[in-house]
Amino acid sequence: MTESPKTPRRWQLPLAALLSLLGLLLALRLTFQHFAVVTTGAPSGCNFGGAWNCDLVSSGQYSELFGIPLSHLGALFYVFAGLLSLLGMLRESLRSRLHGLLLLLAGKGAVISLGLFALSALVIHALCLFCVGLYVVSAALLLILLPGGRSALRELRSVRIAEALRSPAVVLLLIGGLSGALGSMLAIRHVLQSQRTAAQLAATLAAKHAQALPDKPGLPPLDIPSAPSQGPRGAPVTLVEVSDFECPYCQKASVLVEQLQALYPGQLRVVFRHFPLDEACNPLVKRKFHDHACAAARTAYCAGQQGKFFEMAHKLFGGAAEDDDHTPLARELGLDLAAFARCLLSPEAQSTIVGDISTASQHGVRGVPVMFLNGRQVKGAQPLETYRQIIDEELAKARK
Repeated sequence: MTESPKTPRRWQLPLAALLSLLGLLLALRLTFQHFAVVTTGAPSGCNFGGAWNCDLVSSGQYSELFGIPLSHLGALFYVFAGLLSLLGMLRESLRSRLHGLLLLLAGKGAVISLGLFALSALVIHALCLFCVGLYVVSAALLLILLPGGRSALRELRSVRIAEALRSPAVVLLLIGGLSGALGSMLAIRHVLQSQRTAAQLAATLAAKHAQALPDKPGLPPLDIPSAPSQGPRGAPVTLVEVSDFECPYCQKASVLVEQLQALYPGQLRVVFRHFPLDEACNPLVKRKFHDHACAAARTAYCAGQQGKFFEMAHKLFGGAAEDDDHTPLARELGLDLAAFARCLLSPEAQSTIVGDISTASQHGVRGVPVMFLNGRQVKGAQPLETYRQIIDEELAKARK
């Protein structure tokens, strides 16, 4: 069936312009997020745990091309697509040809999006919410341009590049567009390299100060068989996380621990010890501070008695620690609710938490979060690069 050149498609370019604006906003959001992660090392608010981890996807090792964030390249793509859409809306004589050019661009964009989605799912094993939004926009842009696309592509093929370049307006548009795009890419690349250099220097200095504390006779070990743990027992690096589920900095640190587990599979073992800053169970706390922290610690302990400690910890760190009743969380995890309720009131739950506090305090812990990487103490929610520096040093020692 032959398509008529008069096939109605006036709605397509306005819709393409709107989709390009949405794609531009998502790409800019990812670029700002990339800068924030590189600059501060702090996890973004787009990490929901499990398979949804924006930082691994949009700020990880596959997130740049020649030092330029892929999200910025995406932003440039949508700026170009938006300008073409607007020009086609304003110039009736160019509408069909620009439709064809947009269709070619949208096809390439959809193929790239499919490749990036496969990379996320099959190689990184994580997804980014905003990235998925960009994939959807890319697919939608292609779909809305398909009607009338055949005739638009025929008209596009009739264009002679040499003739188009005789127009001063076209030449100025090309020079301005290329200069702006190249300038923005070089500027972003320079800023990111400078930030990385500064972050690496700070991480190196922090790693030098993170030395293992000298062994003291009778000092109880932090890594004990009864403590909740993840990762192989023979892992070359053991990270002991001393934390409080109600502490905002601990919540950020917990996300960093998840990132480290993803970055060092099979090489990192994580052990958790409780240190709730709550006078209800912590004798070192003399005033009201984190009123729900002891209850949250008991909740995690009792979930651990049924093999779901880290699943419960993830929910508690996600903001549920301050809930008055954690039974709904236990129900979500499929726990035996009767056994869970009995455990919450058991002396074993209380004594375990008090024992963790005592052990951690003997190792110098007074506030949280504190991480011990093969015994090397790191205080506070430090940037990811600091932990990576120490882990890389410990792995290098283990290989010798």
